[in-house]
Amino acid sequence: MLEKFLLDKGTVFGFQELYPTDVSVCADATHVSFGGIYDGKPAALISLRVESSELYMDWIYTAEEYRNRGIMTELWEYVFERITFAGSYDTLNVVCSGDELRDFLEKQSFMFEYDEVATLYASDIGNMKELKGKAGAHAGVKLKDLGNTELKLLNNELINAKEAAYCIKLPVIASDYHELSRVSISKNILNAIVLLTRESMDTMDIAYVYKTNGSEVALMLMIKEIRDEVIKVLPECKRIRTTALNDGSRVLFEALFNDHQKEPVYSGMKLLV
Repeated sequence: MLEKFLLDKGTVFGFQELYPTDVSVCADATHVSFGGIYDGKPAALISLRVESSELYMDWIYTAEEYRNRGIMTELWEYVFERITFAGSYDTLNVVCSGDELRDFLEKQSFMFEYDEVATLYASDIGNMKELKGKAGAHAGVKLKDLGNTELKLLNNELINAKEAAYCIKLPVIASDYHELSRVSISKNILNAIVLLTRESMDTMDIAYVYKTNGSEVALMLMIKEIRDEVIKVLPECKRIRTTALNDGSRVLFEALFNDHQKEPVYSGMKLLV
């Protein structure tokens, strides 16, 4: 029998193994999360996030040994009976990767856009190509080492970038990202930025890549610096992932790795009224 819970700051830690980073975020002020326990073990986790007066599905995961038993379907039913804990919303939005998850959500009455909105790429760090060239001034500095003036310049540039920066949370704060994240600024002009998430047990995500016109060399020099440092500190079997939103980012990822896997990313929603 599946035991189902609305999680709080105390009970959420029992589901750490089902979440890729610090599971405490699933019980912070912007999240409402639900967990299922089967035979005394954490079996499934669903986390919903409130952002700008909209409700999103932030995370859905079933432990591998409990898949294909109807456990997630049962937890979903529990969630939708109690969705009012998140507030009064007309829709639940979701962005998901892969046809299998999309098919499951369609059975839960989610409706999806016909075409994929992005592509999720993944590869092993050991598959990263060795980049040639010497690091120079435009290789940038680590995000955590930026001064207040440079950080303000960075955020102003991204705010003015509008659509190009819609996929990240602004302002950019160093503590939100991995210490290897880098920024290239010269003569008070932002050249490029590469943001990496804090890694989980088996993956690291490229959260965001941005360059201004004419800064291709600066971007590649930063990627070389990051690649050389990542190879030193992380095992080659560590997975690295990114969501490519356009052809340029798809070409970049495919050019950086000798081998990779990819899945379509879909955008959908479920009516709650």
